[in-house]
Amino acid sequence: MEIVVISKLKLLNEEFIPMIDQILYEKKIKRLSLYDQVIRFEEIKRLPVSENYLFFVDVQEELTSNAIKMIETVMSQFPRSCMVLLIDNGINVLNIVNSIGTINGIINFHWEWKNQLTDILKTIGEKMEKICKGILIFHYNMDRLIPYEDIYYIETIKSTHCCMIRHKHGEEKLRANIKDLIEQLDGRFEIVHASTIANLSLVKKVDRKNRCLHFTDEVNCGYSNACAKKIRNRMQEFV
Repeated sequence: MEIVVISKLKLLNEEFIPMIDQILYEKKIKRLSLYDQVIRFEEIKRLPVSENYLFFVDVQEELTSNAIKMIETVMSQFPRSCMVLLIDNGINVLNIVNSIGTINGIINFHWEWKNQLTDILKTIGEKMEKICKGILIFHYNMDRLIPYEDIYYIETIKSTHCCMIRHKHGEEKLRANIKDLIEQLDGRFEIVHASTIANLSLVKKVDRKNRCLHFTDEVNCGYSNACAKKIRNRMQEFV
């Protein structure tokens, strides 16, 4: 995951960026890398949308309404990103959190910001270590790891930038798209429909007539005729 700092203030290059680099080195945080200069909000367009990012978004000189619009824009363009806000006392954090709901950290430069930064980087770095074992769902006040072996299928929620994960203990919503998500998953998963990824290792029955994969008596998902042969071949690996 690449760290990107978005700000109008190039002064953050002089202390904030070097401090991130120092913390990553001292704390041996391996799964986070640093984009080594501050970029302006308008420059996010040049970032590859397929990458995972940890954005530090500086809203110190913004109205709360403008800050919300900025964050929504970043999240819509990079749905798998994590978000940390750089704030001052003029920002209404409660309004932002209530409007956005997915903030992974807040740094107030009027407090001990270096300690705040260290804690955030360590926490997100640890989460990235776990992500290879499952899908990590980020919430503002709670993060949850869904192990791969618990996931039945993942499907797109129509007219949104989100997916629904159906797993052994219920359902979870994730900001992601199918084409990018399949690249993060392991060999148990396969695209079985333009809008669906299935964990083929958990399939108990294939209903060819109705083009349906059954995981339990209650849980099933459809598959497309175009994917039928691929599914048959892949299912042989799990017999």
